[in-house]
Amino acid sequence: RPEGWEDLILAETEERARQTEDAHAAADVVREQRRRRAAEQRAQTAETARDESLEHITSLRAENDALRDELVHYESKQQELDETIAGLRQELRHANDRLQAAQGRLAKSSEAEDQSVNAQRNAEHVRDLALEDRRSALANLSDLGGILHDLRSLGQRLEAVLPHEQAAAERLPLPTPGRLNGNPQGMTIHLLKSTATVIIDGYNVTKGTWPNRSLEQQRELLIAATEQLAARFGTHLIIVFDGADIAGAHRENRSLIRVMYSPNGITADDVIRGEVRRLPLSRPVVVITDDQAIQRDVRSEGANIVSSAHFSQVLYS
Repeated sequence: RPEGWEDLILAETEERARQTEDAHAAADVVREQRRRRAAEQRAQTAETARDESLEHITSLRAENDALRDELVHYESKQQELDETIAGLRQELRHANDRLQAAQGRLAKSSEAEDQSVNAQRNAEHVRDLALEDRRSALANLSDLGGILHDLRSLGQRLEAVLPHEQAAAERLPLPTPGRLNGNPQGMTIHLLKSTATVIIDGYNVTKGTWPNRSLEQQRELLIAATEQLAARFGTHLIIVFDGADIAGAHRENRSLIRVMYSPNGITADDVIRGEVRRLPLSRPVVVITDDQAIQRDVRSEGANIVSSAHFSQVLYS
């Protein structure tokens, strides 16, 4: 063996060990690089998968929103259909009601037709009886002619012996004392105490006397006050109101006055005018109103006029 062989072996061994370590280190580096590349690939794959998942989630959300909108739309349609069905059911009930009413009218119409046929038969029977009576009357016509001649003769004899009463050509207003000129209250009392028929324009008086009361209260107040006035002066009083459909319009328990209500379609003004014309021309008439048209018309009929305000003063004098 050469000298220093041990050192040579040791050096060789160390060199081989170093080479082995370098090989191991290189292998470790390669393995580390491979692991890093694999990790990078996995990370890239994961990122790609994440992006795809996000896109899929976004797509799913959009689809979900669309489905929700569609669900809301269908719910609205369902509500409209429910309302339509409810309306159709209501119309069906109304149609059934109309059908029943029509059937009832048809039944009544048939009954009325039967009654009409019976009435026509009765009318024909009455006509036959009337024709028979006519024939009998014609048979007795000569006798009736004689009776008529006798009646005419009797009438002529009565006209010859009975006195003739000359009818008044027109109504004359009541004369008023000159001392009452300028004294409207005294003039009103004078006319109320006369023999005239006094016609009162009801609401024309009440609306000026009790403007804050209801129409029913106004009527009752005027009726009560005029009843006291009639008892006080002995006046023949007529109150005229509008409206025949008023409760109590046909009461007959007014012992001192007469209350009239205009019928449908006729005003109290026209009733007052007609009442003035209806009364005999020999009877004086006093009309109480502030209505100028009524005053003009009844004055032409010979009536005296008293204003509603002056009459109201007398009511509480």
